Amino acid sequence: MLYHLALYKYEQDQKTSQEIERLGSESQTLTPIFQSLTPLTVSIKGVNSHMPNTTSLTQIQKLYVAFYGRPADPAGQVYWAQQLDTAQGSLQRIIDAFANSVEYAMRFEQLDTETLVSNLYRQAFGRDAEEAGLSYWVGQLQSGAVSIGQLALAILEGAQNQDLAVVEQRLSMAQRFTDAAEQQGLGYGDLQIPAAVALLQAVNQDTPVDTIDLTELWQHFAAFSDPLPYDPDWSPELSPAGFELWFLTQSALSRQGLDTLYSVETLEQVSDNLALNGTNLRDTFALIRPLITDTGTSEEIYARVLDSVIDILNSPPLVESELLSAVILQFQDNDDDPAWTDDEHFDTVGLVEISGGAAIHEVGGDFWL
Repeated sequence: MLYHLALYKYEQDQKTSQEIERLGSESQTLTPIFQSLTPLTVSIKGVNSHMPNTTSLTQIQKLYVAFYGRPADPAGQVYWAQQLDTAQGSLQRIIDAFANSVEYAMRFEQLDTETLVSNLYRQAFGRDAEEAGLSYWVGQLQSGAVSIGQLALAILEGAQNQDLAVVEQRLSMAQRFTDAAEQQGLGYGDLQIPAAVALLQAVNQDTPVDTIDLTELWQHFAAFSDPLPYDPDWSPELSPAGFELWFLTQSALSRQGLDTLYSVETLEQVSDNLALNGTNLRDTFALIRPLITDTGTSEEIYARVLDSVIDILNSPPLVESELLSAVILQFQDNDDDPAWTDDEHFDTVGLVEISGGAAIHEVGGDFWL
């Protein structure tokens, strides 16, 4: 199960500051040495000292976008901006904390150098790295001119022309989101992170950031703000509820004309067809998730699941009892590295043999492929 990002408490602030001081110029690798101390979703109750200056707040928002591809949570932005003020504008120790955080490691730790650079390009600019840029940044890493910890921010701050326009738009949207989260009391923790990433990924150089109506998005975030009952089978950042919120976020953004992964027509078709087949987004995800690997970010896994559902819905009509079985079989075709075999056991209901596909056999009330 993925690591649960804890919230900061006020009494931990001093301990955190001491740990950052101790690290200094130590390891810049992606090893999450801050696992027990510095998750970067912060409780607002833990921030009640001086209000940082605007320059520091802006710089911290840039770090959140560079390292995590998402807006800062309100208390996290204030907390780290306070640390930046205390350090008289020196970012190095805060960069170390971000680069060694659990969240950053979860997104990028397992990647080779070229894939890491490519993923950071997509996160920052919404595009793949061009050959010259990829070669340059790989060379910077290999020569030691830039460390792993410095890379995300260096790529973001190296933006030019259209890339710079995209970054400026995403930073503007990120601050708008952070301000709204604080003003409206929107829940913003592990569960909401993939949806928040989806928001920034939908922003390009032409997005009317200041005028677009995000009311529907705020409503979805508010609906998922209350803590969910603890479920040992799921971590918040990759769960049926998280998948549903990510899906609803895609829908809300698509209706506003943002550059989403899916059209509003496609997303509405998915919702309507799942309902007609007697199931829903959470149940569909809960069935598929145990059958796939943990490779990729939460939002990438969510997209892989949804792609499989869409493929099934574009196939010839299925009877009600066949829908979820067909989704599983389709997902097996879509998954490059399935984490299950033909004799893998799983518990579910309503699974039947699909003509031309794998047989599903009932054994003692459970089902086997």
